[in-house]
Amino acid sequence: MADALYARASQTARSIAKSGSFTGAETHRKMFEKLYWGELHFVESKRLNSNAVESAMVQFRKHLLTWKQGPPPTELTNLAAQLENACEQAMGK
Repeated sequence: MADALYARASQTARSIAKSGSFTGAETHRKMFEKLYWGELHFVESKRLNSNAVESAMVQFRKHLLTWKQGPPPTELTNLAAQLENACEQAMGK
């Protein structure tokens, strides 16, 4: 289950970073918030290497919250890659 949540977090962040517009990313932004505040919290508190995932999630969300319109900020692409890397490490890949 934890691996599936990490994979979903990575995919969601990637989808946000690649979206064409703020409104086009709405579904993914909502999913990211749900993962951030809910399901991943319980996994992160019990999993080795989860501090890196938590940190990457926090950084991604910090930049996500500054985005109000237009295409996604370029920083989100790098932060999505960092989150994906942290998730892969937590999954032991």
